[in-house]
Parts: sequence; structure tokens; C-alpha cells
Amino acid sequence: GVGLSSLLVTGTVAGGANYVAHKIDTAGSPDILGTVAGNDSVIVICADSEAAIELTARLSDILSPAPGL
Repeated sequence: GVGLSSLLVTGTVAGGANYVAHKIDTAGSPDILGTVAGNDSVIVICADSEAAIELTARLSDILSPAPGL
């Protein structure tokens, strides 16, 4: 059956969404159900809200621009 899940949307540099989605998909987390990549954004389907919160924190550190950019 279909259960509840949480969606997370993150932005990337132009053309970077496929790379980011691939890295998320291949990380092997059982809490990530899948991704959908556009040009500069990725939708991540998480198993639940806790997984979405954890991934948001991890991606914020990785994808945030460096100061001064």
C-alpha cells in the first residue's frame, strides 16, 4: 500500500540537479524513496517528516553558497 511521505525541494546551480539527485539516490538511505530532477531543482521523496528534516540539514550544509558568493 501507499503510506505517508514527505517532499523536500532543493535548489541547485543551473544544470546541477541531475548530479545532486543521482548522489541522493545512490547514497543508499532507506529513508529516501526517490528523486525527481529538473534543471536547477530536485524534489526528494522522503519516507517521513523526520527523514526530510535530517536531509534538509545535511543538504543545507552541502549546497549553501560560500560566504561572499
